[in-house]
Parts: sequence; C-alpha cells; structure tokens
Amino acid sequence: MSQLTKKAIVEATLNLAQTKAISKITVRDIVEACGITRNTFYYHFHDIYEVLEDVIDAKFDELEGTWGTDPDNAFFELRAFFVSHRRILSNLYKTVGHEALESYLFRRLHAILMEVLRAENVRYGVPAQEMELIADFYAQGLTGRFLRKLKDDGDDIFSDTETLGKIFEGIFDYCLRNCKERLENCKKM
Repeated sequence: MSQLTKKAIVEATLNLAQTKAISKITVRDIVEACGITRNTFYYHFHDIYEVLEDVIDAKFDELEGTWGTDPDNAFFELRAFFVSHRRILSNLYKTVGHEALESYLFRRLHAILMEVLRAENVRYGVPAQEMELIADFYAQGLTGRFLRKLKDDGDDIFSDTETLGKIFEGIFDYCLRNCKERLENCKKM
C-alpha cells in the first residue's frame, strides 16, 4: 500500500507539473489529486522538490548497470526521459536554482561516466584516480552544456545528440589508452 501511495504522489506531482509551474504547486494540490492527507504526503516526502528528485533518481537507477554494457541505449533512454520531462526540468532550474540542479546532475553524470570507464578500463588497468579525472572533466562539460540549453529554453535540449555521440565515440577508450601509455612512460624514466 505504501508503494502505491508513493507512486500516486509522484504521478500526481508530474501531472500537475505539466500544467503548472513547480513554484505554484502546493502540497494541498497534490494531496487533493491523490485523495490522501497531508500527513501521508509528508510520511513519504519532505517537499515537492524531493518528489521530483525521486522521479529523476528512479530513472537513473533504472538505467544503472546498463551504461557499461550498452551505453548508447542507456543514453538514448535518458535523453527521451529528459525531453519528455523538459518542462519540469526547466521549472526546477528556475525554482531550485542553477547550483542545486548542477550539483545533482554532475553527481549522477559522474557516476554514469565512471560505470562506462570501468567497463572500458578492463583492457587497460588505469588507476581509479585517473578515471576520476576523466569522469570529472566530461561530467562537468555535459552538465554545463545541458544547463545552458535548459536556460536558453530551446525546443530540444538534446538537439545535438547525434553530433555529441560522434564526438564521444571512442573518447573514453582513447583517454584510457593515453593514461596507460603515460603511466608506462613514467615508469621507464
């Protein structure tokens, strides 16, 4: 029953966020849409933003484990999720602010990139700190690009997905190979 209630809260919040700015949605709106009490809402969530973070977390969690084995498919599923929830993300950007959304996206993208790098690193054996540096660099770039497109309010925040896909093709293999060569050259000196 508890999971059904939580799911109903999430769905009601998403439905409301499609027609209303997040800052205008109240807990009262959500509980009325679900037919629950305020106490029931607060049993599951602290506020509306936690509901929305839960939605995004659930999607990342659903795709977790597939990044290393099928990164293209996982990326396109994530892209479809972001495109379909674009209005909500835009509202979050305007409401919770740039820093909060940036921190959240960076953390999740970094985890994804580390999963991809670990899968690629089987062939190279590059130390974790080197992979962290690569993941930091690309997660920061992707986060910045996403937030800039979200801020610019364009029609499609991922309109350049195909181009980015071509740019990223083989990039992690290249980075790991270079790290391994650099480390081997340092040992020879």
